[in-house]
Amino acid sequence: MLKHLPSIAAIIALGLTTAGCQILVDNRVAGKTPVVVVPASEWDKMREAEMIATIERDIADTEPVERPPIIPIEGSNLIQFSNRTDSNLAGCSTIGIIEVIHKGTMEEALVVLRNEAYRLNTNVLVPYAMEQKETDDIVFAKIQIEARMMKCPLQLPQGT
Repeated sequence: MLKHLPSIAAIIALGLTTAGCQILVDNRVAGKTPVVVVPASEWDKMREAEMIATIERDIADTEPVERPPIIPIEGSNLIQFSNRTDSNLAGCSTIGIIEVIHKGTMEEALVVLRNEAYRLNTNVLVPYAMEQKETDDIVFAKIQIEARMMKCPLQLPQGT
């Protein structure tokens, strides 16, 4: 065991001395191109710019994909929006919380929200968070809506 100690120490020392170094792979044609050494931060910026240019070129070369229309489910238009106080006063009970994230228009996001709430047998939605993200394209923004799903009686009790 002790006879292998110098070789293990040499391997550790080699690892420590090369830990912060970069290796330059020279794939130039000999004598035609100079070698340029840049700090890592500049290299990252140059690489990022190259990747963005490649992505933009690829996007320009692709044909736009036509999205299928979002169609409301029959009956989902009967789902009402309310606030929590009115829903509680009407005798509604909370079923759960629904969250929809949609990339498109606000009208489409509301149709998706109502469709999903209808599938979950809800008749009232109490929205409590609505956010539009990634507004680089106003027509197709990323919209996030969170709402409390409530089940309310079909007819409210009437006093005599």
